[in-house]
Amino acid sequence: MEHWHEPSFYEAYLTVSADERFSYDIVYANQEQDVHPPLFYCILHTVCSLFPGRFSKWYGLSTNLFFFAAALWMLYRLSGKLCGDSGILRFLPPVIYSVSAGGLSCVLYIRMYMMLTFFAVVFAFLLYCLMEGERAKERGTLLQLALVTTAGLLTQYYFLIFAFFMSVCYMGFRACRREWKRALHYALAMAFGIGLGILIFPALLHHIFLGDKGRASMANAAGSLGYLQQRLAAYRKLMAAAFFGKSLMWKRGILLLAAVCVFYGIFRMAGKKRRRGDTKLLYIGFIVLSVSAYFVVVAKISTDVVDRYQFLIFPFAALLLALLFAAVSRIAEELCHIRQGSGALFLAAVYCLTCLSGYRSGNDMPEYLYSGYADALQLVEEQYSDVPGIYVTKGDHLVIHNCLFLAKQQKTYPLPAEKISELPDILASAPQYVQNDGRKTPLLLYVDIYYPEEETAEAVRRLLGYRMRKQLYDNVYTQIYLLEDGETGQSGKKR
Repeated sequence: MEHWHEPSFYEAYLTVSADERFSYDIVYANQEQDVHPPLFYCILHTVCSLFPGRFSKWYGLSTNLFFFAAALWMLYRLSGKLCGDSGILRFLPPVIYSVSAGGLSCVLYIRMYMMLTFFAVVFAFLLYCLMEGERAKERGTLLQLALVTTAGLLTQYYFLIFAFFMSVCYMGFRACRREWKRALHYALAMAFGIGLGILIFPALLHHIFLGDKGRASMANAAGSLGYLQQRLAAYRKLMAAAFFGKSLMWKRGILLLAAVCVFYGIFRMAGKKRRRGDTKLLYIGFIVLSVSAYFVVVAKISTDVVDRYQFLIFPFAALLLALLFAAVSRIAEELCHIRQGSGALFLAAVYCLTCLSGYRSGNDMPEYLYSGYADALQLVEEQYSDVPGIYVTKGDHLVIHNCLFLAKQQKTYPLPAEKISELPDILASAPQYVQNDGRKTPLLLYVDIYYPEEETAEAVRRLLGYRMRKQLYDNVYTQIYLLEDGETGQSGKKR
């Protein structure tokens, strides 16, 4: 903060230099000071270390794409357990997830959430294997579950919430069967997985209980019932947008289909003896309960209302949606004697076509595409690289939002809004600010969302005596403005 920086300053921040390759101690130390565990960042650092001194969005996207493919494969295996290994219905959950806006948003968001989602699906798959498996194979499955728990914990702390509710369901399952020894073995495996995570990264205890995010989550947990209702309403909108976009047909249709299946199921079961020990139905119930509980708890404790905190349950929402289609198809088969599975395939095809149509028209799009970003970046590089850049921000850790822009300018200066009155003296030290004829060059002004952007930009314009102010780009967390006299053009040249 409060220093002039050249492009190399930001380039060094964004890239792994030759002498920093595979320096996991740096990653570990950084994450100790952050609020997230280190596993994803170690993997990202590994990818970046293969390309020292270079930056590309594909280093992060390739990592996400790998775990996306792995999550689809595990979702396919899980749906095979529930829908039948030879049935075409097992393809529906991964297809629905992969074309939904929520699934694509998770891939596009270059942070740990795609990796977190993968571990959640693996955990759910192994838990089902444990429910249906033989005692002889149980020890190996428990060890795998423990290691997945460790990996999930070291990826994102929200993994523990999902694992907790799934574990409660499983422990209840064993308790109802009076299989206390198997329940104890499971509890010991989970304790081992969590303990191993703490041993590897002790700072996680501070992050969860004493860190800024942890304290904020605990404060939210103590909030009122009205607060929870507001959060649930906001998250329901995010979930609906993630799977159905603006389509009222699907939002209402899904509720109608679910109601039909429930009432039909109750009608069919009324005259039949209750079947005991149906593992598939029990497991589906566990998924419904765990996903619902996770949704409510995250809505209550999350520090922000954003889709990324719910990314973990999106594959299971796709799984339940596919099972709903299958249930509707089964009813149609019994009542209308249509071909087996054709109803589910038809509904899934209509759903996929609806999603793809929304993307083509631009009405329903995945998040994190940052439309216009590349054009704005090219504009700064080609036309405003030699003008000063002033970044009004609360702290240097926020500068990451615009490092790519700042790396395109020869001179940039970050400072807090409280010190904008010092800008005349600061700019006087920038050689390219005042031209030979005494006219001011244009100025690029970055204002963080944590300040009133337009008011701050207008205050700077008046302070420095510029005649014109226009917004070049809204970079989500930051608005970028161009200040100019109106008598000079790009890079200070006469029009």
